[in-house]
Amino acid sequence: IYDDEKVRWFWQFLEAKNEEGGFFSRGDSTRILERHVLDSALFVKAVTDYVSVSRETTVLDAGAGPGLPGFLFCCLKFSPVVTLNDSSRRRLSFLEAALHGPATGDNEDGEAASRAGRGPSPRSLKPRETTKTSEQQSRDEDTQPITTTLFRGQAPRFQYARLEEVVGRFKLITSRALIPFPSVLRLVAHLQKPGDYYAAYLGQVDPATHSKVIQECGYEFEASQVIQVPGSDGFRGLYLFRKIRTVRQGKPFAWKFIRNEMSEWQKS
Repeated sequence: IYDDEKVRWFWQFLEAKNEEGGFFSRGDSTRILERHVLDSALFVKAVTDYVSVSRETTVLDAGAGPGLPGFLFCCLKFSPVVTLNDSSRRRLSFLEAALHGPATGDNEDGEAASRAGRGPSPRSLKPRETTKTSEQQSRDEDTQPITTTLFRGQAPRFQYARLEEVVGRFKLITSRALIPFPSVLRLVAHLQKPGDYYAAYLGQVDPATHSKVIQECGYEFEASQVIQVPGSDGFRGLYLFRKIRTVRQGKPFAWKFIRNEMSEWQKS
C-alpha cells in the first residue's frame, strides 16, 4: 500500500535531521527504520484495515508524535488529504522546509513560492559567487534542507495551533504521545461529526474503565489491535473510536478543564 520511494525518502530525512530536529532520543538514533518508520507504517496500515481511507479523506495527525507517524499517510500510494498539527513547531518545521523549500523551477513557480511566504523568486536574488573551502562546503551541505518533489500535489498541510483552537472537520484523527488517554478525546471531539473516527496509538489501556469520558465526548469504542514494535519485545495498541453524536454543540472543551481533569487523575 506504500510508495517505496516516498518511505525511503522519509527514512533518510529522519536520519539526516534527527540531531537537529530532535525527532527521537539518542538511544533510538541507530534504530530509526525499525523503531519509527516501520512502527508508524504498521500503525497506519492497521488503521486503513479498519477505516476506509481514500484521496478525499481528511486526516489530522494531532500533536505530531515521535517519528511523525501521521506522515506515513502521505507515503501511501493513494494518499488522503493530510494535516499535520503541532503547536510547538519543534519537529514539523524541519519537515515543512524539506517539502516546501526554495523553488527551483521556472520564474512562475518562484513567484508563487514568494506569494506563499516561502521566500523570494529564485531569479529575484543573484548572490555573488564566492570560493568556499571544503570545510565550508561540507558545513553548508549539512545544513541544507533535504528537499524533494516526490510529494508534489500530495504534501501535507502544516498547522501550528493548539488543538482546542483548531476549526474544521476531519474524518480521521490520529495521535501518538499527545496527552494521556482519555483526555485526548476532549481535545479532538469538536473536530469530528458522527461517523468519523479517532485512532489512538497507545500503550495498553482498557477503554471500559474510561467509558464515562468516552461517552461525554460523543464516541464509542469500536476496535483495538495489538502491534509489536519492530526490533523490540514491546507492544503498542491501536484503539479505534467512532464518533456517534455531537456534544457541546460542537464547541471545544476548555484546556483549563482538561488540565484540571488530568491533574485529578494523577492524584487518584
